[in-house]
Order: sequence, then structure tokens, then C-alpha cells
Amino acid sequence: MNLLQGSGSDRPTNATVETLLHKAIAADPQMYEAHFELGVLYQDQGKFFAAIDEFNQTLKLRPDYNRAHYRLVLLYSRTGQKDLAAQHLAILKQIKKEDSDADELGGKDEGTPQTTLSQKVN
Repeated sequence: MNLLQGSGSDRPTNATVETLLHKAIAADPQMYEAHFELGVLYQDQGKFFAAIDEFNQTLKLRPDYNRAHYRLVLLYSRTGQKDLAAQHLAILKQIKKEDSDADELGGKDEGTPQTTLSQKVN
């Protein structure tokens, strides 16, 4: 789900996207994707604490969602919350290890972002 796709005049405004995401969450509060996308929107707007709230809500609904952990590492680092960034980095590394183990067994394949996060935390 990416409501921000499109180009030029076809691309919806941030306010429209935000409204649609709030409606999606109201219709189905368990829709982790809508919380995640709302977090991305807030992060892009510089609303870091609102983004953190949405990514944490995403993780309440889907604790192993690596993209939310990745975004939280970045946001916690940016807002000076190094301990929380380190916690999410450790979780992200564990998810990556589990994904790698599952791949060896022919299982799960939802890759982890390949950015060097350790540098962002330090």
C-alpha cells in the first residue's frame, strides 16, 4: 500500500493521504500497513514524534515488521534517544538472523533494509 505514488497533478496531497489513512485505521484499527504509512508520512513531514507513535502502533500489531523497526532506529537516533535506537537495532538484527535462518530452510523472505544502521546509532 503506497498512497504517495503518482506524479504531478495525479499525486494526492499529504492532507488527502493523511485523511485516507485515518479513515482506513478507523475502519480497521488492526491494519498495521496504514499505521506504517501514516508514520512514513509524518516522518517525511518532520513530525518525528508522531511518526514514532505510528511505528510503535505498527509494531503492536505486527512485532516482526522490520521496516517499522528500521524507521524507529533512524528516528530514535535523530531525536537523541540512542538507547531506544539500539534496542530496535538489536531487534532488527534478530529479525534479519531469523529471516536468514528461515531462508536457509526455504521459508520466509521479507528482506531487511541493507543500510548500515550501527553507524546511525553511534
